[in-house]
Amino acid sequence: MLKIFTLTFISMIIGVFTWDFINLPYQNPENIVGILSKEKFNPINNDLRFIIFTSIVFLTFFSSLKYYSTEKKSFYELFIFKEEPFNIKKTENGLLTIYLFFIFLLFIEFILNDFPKHNLDFFHEGEWLTPAYHYVVTNEMWTGSLFIHGLFYDLIKPIISWNFFETISIGSVRFFDNCLVFIAKLGILLLSYQITKVQKFNEVKKIIFFTTITIVGLKLIKYGLGYNYFTYRDLSLLLILSLSINLLKNNFLNFTSSFFLGLLVPLSFFVTIDRGIYSLISLLLIIFLTLINKKYLSLLMIFFGFVFSIAFIIYIFPKEELLGFYENFSIIIKIKPFLDNYIYPTPFLGGNTISTKGLVSILLSGILVLLILMDKKKLIKNEFSLFLILCFFISVIVYKNALGRSDAAHIRYSLGFNHFLISICILNIVLSKIKLEKKLNKFLIFIPCFLMGISILFYNNNLSFKNLYNYKKKLTNYVYLEDKYFLKKEVHKVVKHYKNLSQKQDCAVAFTNEPAWPYLLRKKNCNKFYVNWFAATDNLQKKYIKDLDDYKVEFILFDSQNKLLLDGFTNQERHNVIYNYIKKNYTYHSEVNGWIFYKRKNTF
Repeated sequence: MLKIFTLTFISMIIGVFTWDFINLPYQNPENIVGILSKEKFNPINNDLRFIIFTSIVFLTFFSSLKYYSTEKKSFYELFIFKEEPFNIKKTENGLLTIYLFFIFLLFIEFILNDFPKHNLDFFHEGEWLTPAYHYVVTNEMWTGSLFIHGLFYDLIKPIISWNFFETISIGSVRFFDNCLVFIAKLGILLLSYQITKVQKFNEVKKIIFFTTITIVGLKLIKYGLGYNYFTYRDLSLLLILSLSINLLKNNFLNFTSSFFLGLLVPLSFFVTIDRGIYSLISLLLIIFLTLINKKYLSLLMIFFGFVFSIAFIIYIFPKEELLGFYENFSIIIKIKPFLDNYIYPTPFLGGNTISTKGLVSILLSGILVLLILMDKKKLIKNEFSLFLILCFFISVIVYKNALGRSDAAHIRYSLGFNHFLISICILNIVLSKIKLEKKLNKFLIFIPCFLMGISILFYNNNLSFKNLYNYKKKLTNYVYLEDKYFLKKEVHKVVKHYKNLSQKQDCAVAFTNEPAWPYLLRKKNCNKFYVNWFAATDNLQKKYIKDLDDYKVEFILFDSQNKLLLDGFTNQERHNVIYNYIKKNYTYHSEVNGWIFYKRKNTF
């Protein structure tokens, strides 16, 4: 093994020094202003460098592993699963008991978790509050707002919470966010249970395996705003992994899972666009695996599920909204790379430790997966092999988020599947090497439960044990809390001032990258670009201006004390067309606590 890892290390060094030589010519036909345009850098370079770097290392490791070991599997053979004898499994009551107990613990954690009281995030929370309220007023989805994330994330989520509690408030949306995190935690728990069931371990080892990977998985996600390793946006990918475990079986469960796999993928585009793309790519791999393993009925059920999902989407959404979705999707795909992407630092040499750690994590997970799949003793079941392949594939494509925006927060939330996979691989290898007797079950069944309970209940610092007896009262007070309590005191006067100015205006415009303002004023958007940042091209800026004229916008929030300079660029630099138009047609009107308002020079 020393020779294998030596060659792998050398290949990594070669990959490092190859990194900067990969440099495609700069192209920016839409003249989008951002970090990459400033540096004259082609965004495809990030992806290409990553692919070449990781491919050099993986191919070297696989080739040397195959050469120096007695195992002579080809790369193609890794994806072929031989039929295993069907065994009627006895119910593992100990494992099932702990699984159910963990569900109970998650529920207790959800109850104890206190509600977030921090001030409103004008940018991130505004991304879903404003388009949702716009829908309440106009019934417009994609035709009225440009979603950078997706329909559910940016619109349906607030609508569900407001309808359920029969109130429009920040508190109700934040509570629903907590509910979605709880559901995502249940998704991780279900996946952990599914993975554990297909291990070739006795029940004692399975209990240890399940408990450990569950702790790791749940540590990667927490309540509240912020970038976790997992988010509820990952739920579709978690479900894909859970469903795919059943694909190699020849029973009703397989066909049902296959149908829901096909059903899930088109719908995932309406949760968030990036996860929709990742889900579709994952489905293509699943289709490839079903084909080469001759699981034709599974493939047929995937097809039926996919067609049914598409038909449902066409039926439920009006034609104009579907056209709006296509338009929005096209805009996002076009502008996203130049809008907010960074140059991914050279590994080990780029001066960015976390970006190097991210790449090393990807390499480590791939090496561990290959070690397990190439093991001549074949200590794993086919279902687990399928999971390893698919999970590694998902962890790689999700890392696209980090390749695009390589700050610490985005790298972190791109590594959830990767870290989860590493823990699973290491634990599988360790438990395969040690012996534990079944008779220890009675003792070990309580220890993991206790450890898990401690982990779940105390790792989160935002817990309130008072919620156990007054949860309903606290929830009611929180959900129906006036929005002003989520704002700084100096903002209250600004809201009042803007409301007075815009009495005759049925919509609101904030040229400050603070999209929460239309919601706070209880007005619709004056244009689709409620985040002016999204009006990234000259043509989109012209559309922005046209909407100002069409809506006869008299007052504009022009500047803010927050000085939200995204990536350090001013609005004058990013949106020169809009900026010059406002300066020409509007004039200074007033300033309140650092927020500056402009008024139209001439009446319409």
